[in-house]
Amino acid sequence: MVVDVDCTIFSTEAKALLVAFWLAKIGATPEVTGSCGSLRIQSVFTNLDATAFRKLQIVGATALSTNEGATAFLSQAGLEGYPVTSVTVTQVLDSAYPPPSAPPDTAKEIGIIVGCVIAGIVVLVLAAAAFFVLRKKKKQSVAPS
Repeated sequence: MVVDVDCTIFSTEAKALLVAFWLAKIGATPEVTGSCGSLRIQSVFTNLDATAFRKLQIVGATALSTNEGATAFLSQAGLEGYPVTSVTVTQVLDSAYPPPSAPPDTAKEIGIIVGCVIAGIVVLVLAAAAFFVLRKKKKQSVAPS
């Protein structure tokens, strides 16, 4: 938030009020800093749990979406006379993804494939042998009359 006041009035007590208000509002405490020039008040949150992150998103979308809303937000925190001239809300999500799964065990797959091929060949050979044996038996059992 860029605020149109002298940066010397943003004291340690004012920072403490803002930190306490953030804690009451979303359940997490930020690191609050103020830099001179035009007073820039920055609230940085790290490692928010899911509930606090949702609440922060709601505050950002409602109270901190306009300069007037941000001024009212600071007033509610006990910082009267801090007119906000600019508000910027930035989210940086630093998500760690789990490592990829291990590649498939090709030795097991090759063993299964070889076993199935051999079994298929054995079945075909046995079927062919049974066909020829049955065909031979039929020819021999017929006697001339």
